[in-house]
Amino acid sequence: MRLALLLPLGLLAAGLWLAQDLLAERSAARLDGTGLVDVEPAAGSGLPDAERMPDLLAAAAGEIEAQRSELSRRERDLAAREAALHDLAEKLRVEVATLQALRQEQDDAAERAEAEQEERAARLARLYETMKPKRAASILDHVPVEEVAAIARRMRDGKAALIIQQMSPERASALSARLALP
Repeated sequence: MRLALLLPLGLLAAGLWLAQDLLAERSAARLDGTGLVDVEPAAGSGLPDAERMPDLLAAAAGEIEAQRSELSRRERDLAAREAALHDLAEKLRVEVATLQALRQEQDDAAERAEAEQEERAARLARLYETMKPKRAASILDHVPVEEVAAIARRMRDGKAALIIQQMSPERASALSARLALP
C-alpha cells in the first residue's frame, strides 16, 4: 500500500517539476504575433546585471540633474520676467496717476477759465446796462457777436432790448440769431 501511495506522489512531483520548467521557459519567451518565440538575451543587453547598475544609476542621476538645472534656469527666467512685468505695471500705475492728475488740472483750469469768463461777461453786462443804449450799441457794434451774445444773456431783458434796438439791422439780426442758440 505504501508503494501505491508513493507512485502517485512521485508522478505528482514529476509533474510539478515539468510545470516549473515550462513556466521558466515561458517567462523567457515573448509573443511576436505568431506564437511563443524563445528569446535569447543579446550580449551585453537584457536585464541589467549588478556591474551595470551603478552606471545606469549615474546616467539617470545625471539626466535628473540636467532636468533640474533646466527647470531652475526656467524658474529664474520666469522670476525675472515676473519682476520686469511687476516693474512695468508699477510704472504704468504711476503714468496713469500722473495723467489723471494732469487731466484733473486741465479740467480745473477749464472750469476756472469758464468761471472767469462768466464773471467778465456779468461785469460787462452790468457796465453796459448803466450806459445809455445808443452809446452801448455803438461800442458793441465793434465787439465779436459771440461776446456780445454772452454779455446780452446776462443783461436784464429790457436793457438788452434797448441796446439791440440802437444797433444796425444786420448786427441786430446776427445778435438775435446768436441769442436764439442754446
